[in-house]
Amino acid sequence: CRSPASRLQRAAAVAMPVESGDIDPDIIDIGRPQGLIRPTIGMDVQKSGRTTHHTTASIFATDVEIEVDYKGPSGFFTNQIGIFGSGFSLPGDSGSGILDMSGFACALLFAGDDNAGVTFANPLASVLTMLDQELVT
Repeated sequence: CRSPASRLQRAAAVAMPVESGDIDPDIIDIGRPQGLIRPTIGMDVQKSGRTTHHTTASIFATDVEIEVDYKGPSGFFTNQIGIFGSGFSLPGDSGSGILDMSGFACALLFAGDDNAGVTFANPLASVLTMLDQELVT
């Protein structure tokens, strides 16, 4: 994320469960991720979100630059994933994992424009690297 002032800012929340048994790695209506895959143009994808539940769409771009207005400050994001599909996401779905149709994880949903039927996502491999984390399969 780059602010309009061209400062590099990164922020994320990472949590640890009190009890390891409190976490279920299965995604509702999708199942357990099979691994990690690089997102590609034309790839059909799916997600299970809090608001829209299980939906599908297709990746149309893997190098999107987007400025997101957060009702005050805005963030400028580069090298993001563009997904097209009416109803794929709505507010409340942010943070949903995005997987290909075989169950391989490729992105993390963070923004969208339902009027245009477009959703934007971070490449999951980049997020995991930045947070020094691994995908649980």
